[in-house]
Amino acid sequence: MEKTCAKCGNTDEADIRFCTKCGEPYEMPREEDDYDVQSTRVNIQKAEIVEKWFTSVIGASGMGEKVIEDFMKRVRDSGVPSITVALADLNTGLAGKFAGFLKGVAAKTHEFVELENKQMPGYVIYAGARDYGNLLIISWFLVADERKVNYFGRHIEKAIGGNLMWLSIFETEELSAFASVAHQALKDATEEMMKGKHLDFTTVNTHTSGILNLER
Repeated sequence: MEKTCAKCGNTDEADIRFCTKCGEPYEMPREEDDYDVQSTRVNIQKAEIVEKWFTSVIGASGMGEKVIEDFMKRVRDSGVPSITVALADLNTGLAGKFAGFLKGVAAKTHEFVELENKQMPGYVIYAGARDYGNLLIISWFLVADERKVNYFGRHIEKAIGGNLMWLSIFETEELSAFASVAHQALKDATEEMMKGKHLDFTTVNTHTSGILNLER
């Protein structure tokens, strides 16, 4: 059985998830245990960024959903049982305070993939891919929720400029591994998408910014 791409009219086999000609995603039923696809609205007003990775790809607009689908699959396939995957609509907490004054501007949110690690409560990774003109903006952020992270530890971090010194060796290792899983998955998903678009992935800076300073 074949299906037809609604964007370009190309036909593909039924099990193909993205159009092989233009990359448009096909609507397909998801496995129940894939991940939580129910979006929740998340307020990150009290979250501080610990580590991040950001890149923009020229000529890849419209490919965000493909990157995110691939990213979520790669995280799931990493086989780390403590990592959970869900979708979340992110805002900075300004919407509730100023939406009346800004007439909805501050209420705008963007959908991200939310990764949590049961071994590291209080630390969350948000990953996203969205169009920005003819660019595709791809990013992930490891944030520390001030409401959940160790009170004494986060105040030490602020005093010394932030180096996670309150974490034990094992916690630091777990946090680094958690971030590495997300980083590797999103890089690989980005590279796969770029290959399909005949774009040069070697132009992408794969280093992260922050305390962990992850490399490719």
